[in-house]
Amino acid sequence: MNTFFDGLEFSLSYSEHHHREEIHHEPTYYGFQFNYSGGMFLRIDHGELFQVEGPYVFITHPGAFFEYGNWKTPVRSHNFLCCFGPRIERYLETGLLPLDDKKPLIRILRPEKMLEIFSEIIVSLKRSRGMKTPARAVLLYEELLLMLHEDGGDANPVPSHRRAEILALMEEIRRAPEKKYSFDRFAASRGMELEYFRRLFKALSGLPPVQFHIRCRMCMASELLFKTDLPIKEISRACGMENEYYFSRLFRKQFHTAPGRYRKEMPEWKKEDRFPGSDFQEK
Repeated sequence: MNTFFDGLEFSLSYSEHHHREEIHHEPTYYGFQFNYSGGMFLRIDHGELFQVEGPYVFITHPGAFFEYGNWKTPVRSHNFLCCFGPRIERYLETGLLPLDDKKPLIRILRPEKMLEIFSEIIVSLKRSRGMKTPARAVLLYEELLLMLHEDGGDANPVPSHRRAEILALMEEIRRAPEKKYSFDRFAASRGMELEYFRRLFKALSGLPPVQFHIRCRMCMASELLFKTDLPIKEISRACGMENEYYFSRLFRKQFHTAPGRYRKEMPEWKKEDRFPGSDFQEK
């Protein structure tokens, strides 16, 4: 029986927080490409070269040749969803799915929220085990498209000098989430009241600083679950958390499933990229 959410199929979903690959291809499907952190370059049909850092989205699509990869930073956090189906045509007709190869990059003002939605879609698709596309995945994908219209842009209430300081702190946390951070000390060292600092941080990241730190630790944990055979207890410690049960509770809240189950539900094509925990070296 047809439902309101029919007409959208996901051909591939991916989230990689230490992405190194450079892509050169003409897509078969429509790809929602989200650069969460790090520097990246983009060129379409051998035209203008775009180079940006931080949270940006661009849409890949059939009929054009795309080249993109890392710029300035050795790794970046890249996430994508590839889709096809008649529902895509309706998105294009209504403008919900924006295609502009001359201005392809859309800056995202709430990257943490977007990353959270990506995670929910990927978990939902894994649980469907290749059967009919879950209605919730379609609904969440449309929420991502709405964010491009509601949040995309350059307007930001954070003063430029504060923005640079906080973005540098955010990048430090992303690179080393296992470390401990004193946000009150950071604010005081820069002459900011703690509440003012928290407000600016949330305006840039979409999350308060403590929640942002936890999110980065959970992203690191998901990477270790995918790429190593380390026990959950060791992954918890590698992420800077001594209490395995508290770690598991936070992980379940983030990814809506327990760490062990998350690892078991890993797609087979991802398992091929794993390496033994004994070879793992911390950053």
